Amino acid sequence: TTPVLQQIQYDGDRVSLPAGTYDAVVYNDYTYNIYYRGMESYLTAEAYLQDYDRQPLASRAPSVRNVAEPDIFYVAQINGLAVRPSDGDRTLTLRPELKTLKLSIRVEVEGVHNVSMADGSITGAAGSLMLSTGLPRPDAPDCKRLFPFSVDNEGLHAETRMFLGTHPLENTYILELAFLLRDNTVSMGKFSYDVSDQIIPRLKEHDGKIPPEGIDIHIRGVEVDEVSGGGFNAVADQWGDIINIELQ
Repeated sequence: TTPVLQQIQYDGDRVSLPAGTYDAVVYNDYTYNIYYRGMESYLTAEAYLQDYDRQPLASRAPSVRNVAEPDIFYVAQINGLAVRPSDGDRTLTLRPELKTLKLSIRVEVEGVHNVSMADGSITGAAGSLMLSTGLPRPDAPDCKRLFPFSVDNEGLHAETRMFLGTHPLENTYILELAFLLRDNTVSMGKFSYDVSDQIIPRLKEHDGKIPPEGIDIHIRGVEVDEVSGGGFNAVADQWGDIINIELQ
């Protein structure tokens, strides 16, 4: 049958349907990074993210297959809604479920003064969700979400969002770090941390659903190599007379 597509206001609206039995999804579609396909059927309707090769650390490291960061996304399902001519007006109350997990990540780094840039990636992400279930396809592979850190005197800080993979309470969530040091060398491949124990218990506290406030991840004791140089090298020769310049 031909699907009925209708936009409604965020706080509710009136929908007119012919008599029949319906399965329906309600979701926020004003999204920048989330796209939609299979919308001709309830069972194939899917929200998905672009995936692409991204080179961390300003192209100084090998590329990583990455999914885009999803917008804040909610979805609700209605199954077996019977509409009869004798029903008249009916009111349905829906509570759409949040489907994007926000991660706030803090990393304490010994020798952070040696760090010019830093990127992170985390496994256990999904590249799409079926609107009929709010879950990835059962055969969908888990993806990796790559993101930049800000660097300050206390360490690294980042915030990113992702769809959760097929088995969020069973997945292993691996956080990997890559550093561009101040001598323009890249340090990566040895900074890998299993953060499952910081994610899964928080999901279980919410019966497997995503906590609206997100999840905090904290990594301590990361050490980077001491390096010389400040990332900017200049050579000057054939000096002339010294000129004193006053700076104000």
